[in-house]
Amino acid sequence: MRHRVRIISCLLLATGCSGLAQSLSNGMKAWDRGDYQTAESALAQLSRRDPAARLAYARVLREIGKYSEAEAVARVSGNDPRMVVELSHALRLQGKYEEAESVVTASLLPTGRLAYAELLRRRGQIAKAREVYQAVVQGSHKDWESALAAAQSLQRLEDFHRANSAFQDLLDQYPDSIEIRLAWADLFLEKYNAAEAMGLYEEVLKKNSRHPLALVGMARCISDSADPRGREVLERALETNQKFPAVFQILARHLIEEEQYEAAAKELDAAEKIDPRNLETWSLRAAIAYFSRRDFKTFFDQIASVNSHYGEAWLQLGELCASQRRFEEAIGFFNKAIGLYPGLWRAHAALGINLLRLGAYQEGKEALERSYRGDPFHVWTVNTLRLLDSFKYYQDSQTAHFRVRIQKKEEVLRDLAEDLLERSYQALTERYHFSPPFITNVEFYPNHEDFAVRTLGVPGLGALGATFGKVVALDSPLARKKGEYNWASTLWHEVAHIFALSLSDMKVPRWLTEGLSTYEEQLARPGWGRKMDPVFVAAANKGQLLPLKELSTGFLRPKYPEQILVSYTHGSLVCRYLAEQYGWEKLRELLRAFRDKNEVEAFQSIYGKSLEQLDMEFQAYLKPRLAQVAAQLDISSTTEYMKRVREAEGYFKSGEWAKAAESYRQAASVEPEPRYPVNVFLRLGEAEENLGNAEAAAEAFLQAGQLSETGEEAYRRAFDLAMKRNRQDVAAAAYENLVFLYPADADLHLAMGEAWLRWNRPEQAVAPLKRVTEIPNGDTAQAYYLLGRAYWNAGKLDLARKAVLAALDIAPAFEKAQQLLLQITESRK
Repeated sequence: MRHRVRIISCLLLATGCSGLAQSLSNGMKAWDRGDYQTAESALAQLSRRDPAARLAYARVLREIGKYSEAEAVARVSGNDPRMVVELSHALRLQGKYEEAESVVTASLLPTGRLAYAELLRRRGQIAKAREVYQAVVQGSHKDWESALAAAQSLQRLEDFHRANSAFQDLLDQYPDSIEIRLAWADLFLEKYNAAEAMGLYEEVLKKNSRHPLALVGMARCISDSADPRGREVLERALETNQKFPAVFQILARHLIEEEQYEAAAKELDAAEKIDPRNLETWSLRAAIAYFSRRDFKTFFDQIASVNSHYGEAWLQLGELCASQRRFEEAIGFFNKAIGLYPGLWRAHAALGINLLRLGAYQEGKEALERSYRGDPFHVWTVNTLRLLDSFKYYQDSQTAHFRVRIQKKEEVLRDLAEDLLERSYQALTERYHFSPPFITNVEFYPNHEDFAVRTLGVPGLGALGATFGKVVALDSPLARKKGEYNWASTLWHEVAHIFALSLSDMKVPRWLTEGLSTYEEQLARPGWGRKMDPVFVAAANKGQLLPLKELSTGFLRPKYPEQILVSYTHGSLVCRYLAEQYGWEKLRELLRAFRDKNEVEAFQSIYGKSLEQLDMEFQAYLKPRLAQVAAQLDISSTTEYMKRVREAEGYFKSGEWAKAAESYRQAASVEPEPRYPVNVFLRLGEAEENLGNAEAAAEAFLQAGQLSETGEEAYRRAFDLAMKRNRQDVAAAAYENLVFLYPADADLHLAMGEAWLRWNRPEQAVAPLKRVTEIPNGDTAQAYYLLGRAYWNAGKLDLARKAVLAALDIAPAFEKAQQLLLQITESRK
């Protein structure tokens, strides 16, 4: 904007109006730095006698949302071509589209032609709008505004490289310009480069921290993330311009994603008071009606009456369906969007992504390739096509109910995953009295960023797994550090989603499906699934637990860093309460009720109570359980448990192992999950080990591991001690839990296989020994030899011979393998 100050001041000084020039310069500088009150006052006075001030005044009024005032100022300016364009903008922002178009239809200014083309575009007159954009590009550009209009026209013509160069050249010539930065940032945002866009918006905000367009641009950059700054930025924009429809539209979309439809409608009420004919507002109204099970087609009819090619409305509804995991519906809406406007490349990309989410790999890839041909800038499209190309390094297999995709270098995971999948399927089928009527695709990704691309299209996702209804994607064990990730509990969690989503026709609220899956983890195996911990207790004590009707927002728009984790625990506790208090049959009925009822109606119909009433009941249920965990976290607590822990810790520190062990046992006897302030069973195991009680220590370490989802140290110590004492049951349990943490441990599998042979359990030895052969850095020759022995001892001579030959193929001079082959050959005669 400062370049305009200099130009206007120079013109006025040349005519001898130095005082006027100084006043105008001061007013423009105030506008430039965001002092709108000063700018408005100064420019209002000057506008009565100076056309340049009048133009600036109208633009300030428009920027702060005083559209009718801006209209009035523009109308008294006669036939000034620049003010005619300004009048069109003011009319458009009030929803007076026909008049806005009529006043610039004959405009000869590039800015006027651009405004006309934009209004044609709104009405779906795409071909005619393109002609006008082309004329702007080919016209003369005598000033920066004309050149900027040409750059923006290139953007509309989808000539993005030339548009980008034009914006760069303009900013080089006018380095202080706010308008050029905003326009260039919009190009980056359109082409999915939020980082570059945000950089330009930040530059504007350094000059003017209150600029509403820059603030809304910032909000758009972070609108697809859980970043709590989004709301703050939008509120700042409203402080400057209380009549900015885009602010209310962004807020409404967030609320729709959070399933807060009444609140979203209120935001749109505010938008409609400003512009009652805004197509984006109507699109969001349609979405609210759709998710609220009301007539939504009326809104699409309204949109079509203005623009019969406005595919963006169907695209947005599809995107919102996808955000709620309603992928089949989303695909239908994306196809509608493409049918209305085949050049809507974002719809092609969204169609491809969501076809892939349903396991339609070929159709999804074809849609993405169409999207790429039309728009090679779409990051999600590019990343996903690259990911699909990497599938040649994966291998597929199929069980009764699942199709499993694992990268070839991680083959050791396959039999473990297949077994766990079928076990989870059987357990969940029995609990829900339901079997999903399809084969589910399960994809393991050894690179976390590949999983993130599969899920969100870009790297940086913090989650471990995702379920799309018919497809499950998750990190494989190699994607995480050894011992920090329980891939098995994550897989069980995701399979549980399949049942909840299928039973509810994909309409279960976010908090309930996440809560059920976390609860299912807890039911599956001790230690699995998030439970009450210090983070949850702290949130509860601070009053940060959300009411049930808002709990989904804790997953979608967290307001503090730990809120997502807190929400998982919260949701699981509510599900536990509902199951214990009302029974599983009610939960099954509730899931089915979501097929044709919203959340409020479903709970009322099944439980005969409102969400608020159930929330009050749950709070009463939670209170003593919260106090129980809080007491574990309070070192000074006077509970019997804490007295015994403090006593045991004193004995432990002084090396009085027998007394420490006894006190730890007493503590564990009064507390079912003695996890805090120390893992009591881990301490007990150490005390027993120091006393030389290896078997008791092994059992304690096994129990210690079961208090945590990732208790690698405890399980490892239990396994080692069990091996020394030949405790088959403890060794087998510890082994199973260790492979749930990291199955690529060749030494662990070899030790287990050798132990089963030593204990004369050859059939049990087969699985761990085969796993060694599937690990690239394992002792495969030794593993094949031992596998041959296992088959030999089990009487499976053909398999034994194959295994021994494999060992000799790797190590031809392996004497023990040679001897075993001779024995097998003799037996076959």
